Amino acid sequence: MAMSPFAIALNELSLESFRVASRLNQSADKLARELGLSSARWQVLNALELAGKPLTVAAIARQMGLKRQSVQRTADALVRQGFLEFRDNPAHRRARLAVLTDRSVATLQALSRRRQAWAAELNGEIPVAELHQATRTLIALRKLLEKR
Repeated sequence: MAMSPFAIALNELSLESFRVASRLNQSADKLARELGLSSARWQVLNALELAGKPLTVAAIARQMGLKRQSVQRTADALVRQGFLEFRDNPAHRRARLAVLTDRSVATLQALSRRRQAWAAELNGEIPVAELHQATRTLIALRKLLEKR
């Protein structure tokens, strides 16, 4: 049976998404390495920063679309490095809350400056409207997949 045009396009998007994600992670690793982070650790800190409040590891994992166990390992490493603290959760005895430390806040600010400089290097290569459209498409696809 021949693939439908939708199936072909979805397959192409999936494969290219994997390649782009890999390159973005490589770039993030490069930006964060000198500050003692990997892209995975940066993403966990960023999830907490975006939430604007302490979260359980399970909530971070849901937000990132990852398994709790992998986020737990990353969070534990961040605690050992002094980037995160765990605090008691009044809503749940066993699920402690991950909290950013002063070190992580300062590091995230430094990373933001580095990310701005990196983006400035790429600026003008792809029209901003196309980036916005690509984001909308990926959001729509993620929401469709989350329903399944």
